[in-house]
Amino acid sequence: MLKPLGDFFDKVITALAWLAGAMMVFALLIVCADVLLRYLFNKPMGWVMETCEYLLLYITFLPAAWILKNEGHVKVDIILNRLNVRQQAFVTGITSIIGGLTMLTILIFSISITFEYYQKKIPSLGNMRLPEYLILMAIPIGSLFFSIEFFRRAYRFFRHLGMLRRPGDYMNI
Repeated sequence: MLKPLGDFFDKVITALAWLAGAMMVFALLIVCADVLLRYLFNKPMGWVMETCEYLLLYITFLPAAWILKNEGHVKVDIILNRLNVRQQAFVTGITSIIGGLTMLTILIFSISITFEYYQKKIPSLGNMRLPEYLILMAIPIGSLFFSIEFFRRAYRFFRHLGMLRRPGDYMNI
């Protein structure tokens, strides 16, 4: 039962990474268009800078779980490289649990703040005056998937160590 759920989760985080990539391309195109309009026709688009600021939040949080799954995050491995494979798996499992707990903390607080902004109908400070919760929503969404992927990663490394049993493994009593 966990395998189909894991496969679905992988598809969701891959879709979020693609969405972040599309947002990055969109930001690139509108900045280029704004520069051209500003310097060729002296008619800049006033909403471009603010839109790119909001997109940067989504571009940061949406693909984070996918990047972690593909071991793309920066890591300080000067000590880790001096350990044997078993010790590396243990340390990576522990740091993954710490990362997962950290992201759960961020998730809890970001849900609280985003919901508060939603209830109070607080607008953004820029010219667009978007509801601020729409901008902040990237943080709880990204944090949720990021924390889950940290715990999945910890599970994989501890299972690799033989510390966890796989579904279907039974103890002889």
